[in-house]
Amino acid sequence: MVTREEIKSSSEKNSMASLTGQVPNFSQLLSNKTVMEGSPVTLEVEVTGFPEPTLTWYKKGQKLTADEHLKLLQKETKHTLFIQKVCEKDAGLYVVRAKNLNGTISSSAILHVKVQGKQPKFIQKFGHTTLQEGEDLILHCTIHGKPKPHVCWMKDNVQVASGDVSVEKLGDTYYLLKRNVALADTGKYICVASNEIGKAHCSAFVTVIEKNKPPEIFTVAQTKSEWEDGYFSEVNVTTTELVEAHNAHGVRDQRPVAKHLPIRFKEKLWLQGVYLELERPQEISFSLEHDPVLLLPAAEDQKMD
Repeated sequence: MVTREEIKSSSEKNSMASLTGQVPNFSQLLSNKTVMEGSPVTLEVEVTGFPEPTLTWYKKGQKLTADEHLKLLQKETKHTLFIQKVCEKDAGLYVVRAKNLNGTISSSAILHVKVQGKQPKFIQKFGHTTLQEGEDLILHCTIHGKPKPHVCWMKDNVQVASGDVSVEKLGDTYYLLKRNVALADTGKYICVASNEIGKAHCSAFVTVIEKNKPPEIFTVAQTKSEWEDGYFSEVNVTTTELVEAHNAHGVRDQRPVAKHLPIRFKEKLWLQGVYLELERPQEISFSLEHDPVLLLPAAEDQKMD
């Protein structure tokens, strides 16, 4: 049988509790979640206490605030963190902290995000290049893939040694750097990107030439008599990409002639069926639409010569 004194004591304790308040208490804790990328997710707790606790959310130690991607909601004693479309960067440890004048408590959970795999793809590739001895080689490419691909650099099908080159990564862009290249650095360079979904690669040929080696110039210099025999006057060709005359729509005697190359004319040329295009001051390029017919210069032009 409960005595009158015990009832009075219990009533006094309840009155003191209501005056001093109650520490926060979770009636529902956070729980771990695993969701697919692009799916919605909800992290929810239910907390009581007096005065009403203030809740703060953290992810990887950083305080969270509501924005277009993440919503923080409250309905009575339930507090919710909601993300409409989860992305890979949302994965991690979440902590919610409840605090009032009487104390602080916290609850935590881990959000796992399953990424929809994508095979590596080269968004930007590197290409063939020619360097002189002593110059620096820089190859770079941009690669996308999920999960993030593992990238390996090779030269002539052998993985490059870390001491010979420097391999760097900035975001989705990968770099290979080689200082003071030598002739031995000539070869085929390959970048291989792989993940659990698949593999992709990009390759290019790097040519290293002797330092200060002058570019090759092919020169055809003809005399006046040769002109009259049907050849060009003096022509400076800025490349050695030549073909036989019968393949290049050239003139007779199978003399090699540039097919579609920039030239500088030192004298007049009289050609029929020639398309002339100005590339830069005092330089002209030509392409032959059909076999040229050599025209003799007019009498007044001969006098000028």
